Amino acid sequence: MNVNEAAKLCARAEENFRKLNGCPLDRILDILGKMSKKWADPQYPLRKLALEQLPEETGFSAEMIRLGLKELCWMFEPRVLRKKIATELRGIPRAKGGFYNYSTQTEFTWQPLGTVLHVLSGNVFLVAAGSLVEGLLTGNATILKPSSSEKIFPRLLLKSLRECDKEGIVSGSVELADYSSSQADVIAEFKKRVDGIVVWGGEEAVKAYRDGLPARTKLVVFGPKLSLAVATQEGLREQGVKPVAQRLAWDVSIWDQNACTAPQACFVEGAANAGILAEALATSMKEISRKFPPGRLDPDTAAEIRKIRTVFEIAEARKEGRLLEAEKGLDWTVVVDNNMNLEPSPLHRIIKIIPFGSFDEVIGQLGRMRGYIQTVGLAVSPGERKEIVAKLEKSGALRIVEMGSMAGGNIDDPHDGSYDLPQLMNLVFTRVPLPGELEQGAQEVRGLRV
Repeated sequence: MNVNEAAKLCARAEENFRKLNGCPLDRILDILGKMSKKWADPQYPLRKLALEQLPEETGFSAEMIRLGLKELCWMFEPRVLRKKIATELRGIPRAKGGFYNYSTQTEFTWQPLGTVLHVLSGNVFLVAAGSLVEGLLTGNATILKPSSSEKIFPRLLLKSLRECDKEGIVSGSVELADYSSSQADVIAEFKKRVDGIVVWGGEEAVKAYRDGLPARTKLVVFGPKLSLAVATQEGLREQGVKPVAQRLAWDVSIWDQNACTAPQACFVEGAANAGILAEALATSMKEISRKFPPGRLDPDTAAEIRKIRTVFEIAEARKEGRLLEAEKGLDWTVVVDNNMNLEPSPLHRIIKIIPFGSFDEVIGQLGRMRGYIQTVGLAVSPGERKEIVAKLEKSGALRIVEMGSMAGGNIDDPHDGSYDLPQLMNLVFTRVPLPGELEQGAQEVRGLRV
């Protein structure tokens, strides 16, 4: 795609936005419901194509792709989406009708931004489906910019949407934009023309769209995040080491640890407990690999994992750490690091077990990474939970859940500290006094705005 093509695409999106703006929400939900049923059918041609092509493109195993497609059907389910809309938009209608507060003579309504560019990441292919759904629910014209490593699934989604939309108004509001992250001129054209940009990705991706962005254009960032787990001595005693290890192995293994919700470290109270949990975790990692085999590993990540294994082979010889690894290859790696050091890992099912004495040591590590901590999975006792959660909240953690549910969640959960739909809309209010109240309203001074 060149600059002229980007400009034409934006002009077309603006026209399609005006058409979509008059489309009832029920019609959009009905179309998404049809997509849900189609993708649930094992014989659906596009589903079969996804199962055939996505393992090679994404690197995930076929088993992991099937799990993702099951999640996809849930994401498109109208009943589920109505819950998301009700929670995130607070009962205030989108685009039409409005919510009127008689005590203040104020009407509220949500209005879409206009045209929104979604810059997709390449870590989990379902990101494209999430952006598609949220673009449609908010009534925006949606431009999906696929990751260079994942281009098949967005095309399959758009083809499926067109199949389920006989009139073409809803599907016409979604476009694909295929350009390289090195095409600064194309990126500049989109910045100039769209009303909002959603960026999924790392520091460089965020910087490319944040720098030079016009003040009128809204930027929504789902940038790099790091997640972790915490297991206390009481938590291990009450819940059992084996069940905790099984839940932690699930959190680490889903999406081969590529999702931001996957723990890259687990802080464990007491050195002895850390060693015991590491042993149990190694067994659980082996078991889950049979049901959900690890996907393909790129050479750079493989090299980083080998480096870490070498470091901890030496640490184990010096009795300063521990290394547990898959019998063959780099399928999974568990290390015990006696040095209190939270840092990003190469991913692909590698987790660091870090012993701690006082929980304040853990909080100190989180303070170093403030702004990057997303999910914390807990295995703690009920008596400890309140104090630990309070400290985690103040340290900047955005999501605190039970270990084993880090990869899951409800459709209307906040994402990285905010609800998704309101970020793609404007909350507009109108305050015009009713007849007979105009004079009284003019005499009252409620406050000055600048």
